[in-house]
Amino acid sequence: MPLQKKNKLKNTKKVTKMKTTRTMKQMMLAASLVLGLAACKKANQPTPPPVEVKSITFTELKALSTGTSVKVPDAKKISGVVISDVSGKNIDGKTVVLQEATDKPGIIIQFDAAQTFAVGDQLEVTISNQFLIQANGEVILDKVPLANAKKIGTGTVTARLTTADEVIKNTALWNGTLVTIGKGTFSGQGKYNGILEYTDATGKVKSNIASGAAFANAVYPFSIKSLTGIVRVVGTEVRIDLRNATDVGNNIAYTYTEDFQKAVVGEVLWTGFNNVFNLVTGDWTNKMNDYAFLKGGDKEADKDFLTAGKIYFYPVYSGTIGEFNTNFEDTKLKGVKYVTVTFAGSYLNKNMGNMTATDVLDVFDPAKHSYTFEVRPVIEKTEFASFGMEIGLTAEFKDQGKFHTVTFAVPSKEELVAKGATAEQADFFINNPDFNFLLTSSKRGSYSFQSIGTPVIIEKIEFGFDSKPTWAP
Repeated sequence: MPLQKKNKLKNTKKVTKMKTTRTMKQMMLAASLVLGLAACKKANQPTPPPVEVKSITFTELKALSTGTSVKVPDAKKISGVVISDVSGKNIDGKTVVLQEATDKPGIIIQFDAAQTFAVGDQLEVTISNQFLIQANGEVILDKVPLANAKKIGTGTVTARLTTADEVIKNTALWNGTLVTIGKGTFSGQGKYNGILEYTDATGKVKSNIASGAAFANAVYPFSIKSLTGIVRVVGTEVRIDLRNATDVGNNIAYTYTEDFQKAVVGEVLWTGFNNVFNLVTGDWTNKMNDYAFLKGGDKEADKDFLTAGKIYFYPVYSGTIGEFNTNFEDTKLKGVKYVTVTFAGSYLNKNMGNMTATDVLDVFDPAKHSYTFEVRPVIEKTEFASFGMEIGLTAEFKDQGKFHTVTFAVPSKEELVAKGATAEQADFFINNPDFNFLLTSSKRGSYSFQSIGTPVIIEKIEFGFDSKPTWAP
């Protein structure tokens, strides 16, 4: 190839290469400019605002519960006042009951951890994507992270004044709200324990006492002027659950207690009807049988559950009946509203008094042996005037070594007449109240007329008044 032509071809390739390089640089520059402009444009765009978390009412919240488990939509929160009391321990430690406000709905919240919110704390709870469940007749916010709740202040919820009958009629609306119902009584054995039933003038509702409640096993007052609590539902059972013992309004202003600590210690044989023994409250009469005042520890069989050195009353049976009376000075108990007796079955395998050393009771068998306690009004100053007119009779007790507290209402004149007393007999009792106490036991021996009932120990007897008597210290 001629030299001139060869150089021309070489120059052509060189020019082509230079054009290609220039073009690539131009393309890269253009791409950089485009990217830069896009980045600038993107940087100049405003950041989208966060999704606003909106408050919803408890009514709106509960309306979402259309199945057994429903997820709450995003960006939702609620606010309410704590009406449950974690310190009373009558509610699970992870559970809080909020009420929107007085006469507004409530909601039960189960957190994922134990909480310490107090009554009156105003809470804000984020409930976005949490679950509403239907459980035993209640709508519950379930397993809400505790971190979702924060205290934002304090508030007050006034309990709705209502009746037992109205609570039952409005259970669905009032579930998780604070209510107060009026004067009534608890059924049970005299202590806050298990499921109690409260009766007012219109009906009955249940009340659950948790085994770990701060007031569990405390004695509840007989005469109750009001009951406050949170409306709860378990299946078909409607409850008013107490938060603490102060939710029970006590009608009793003064309690007169006979605890036998001034009694003369020893066993006393029967010397005839109406043996009188004097105690701190006044004169008492042993009606038909022997009796004993013994200190805890005096009897080996009972020492493990009695307080050492404390005096206890052991009434003794004639056959299977033990009986004693108050015999107080006239009018001392006038105005009394209730009588409470605290007693236990003894482990003794024989009664004291007229049983001989060989008269041993059959081994106590709860399937066969029991005892009851009854209180009767003394309606005349005659021997058996109170027989057949009970104020109250306990259920049968089939145990030993466990104290029971039972409260009896003192009847009005109208109630006595309805039980069969004459108007004169009713007036006699109302103006000069005395009481006949009757123990009745199943038979635990084969002796014809000996002390063959289950021995019973009485710790104390209390008389409750709705106003303090003039003679009271």
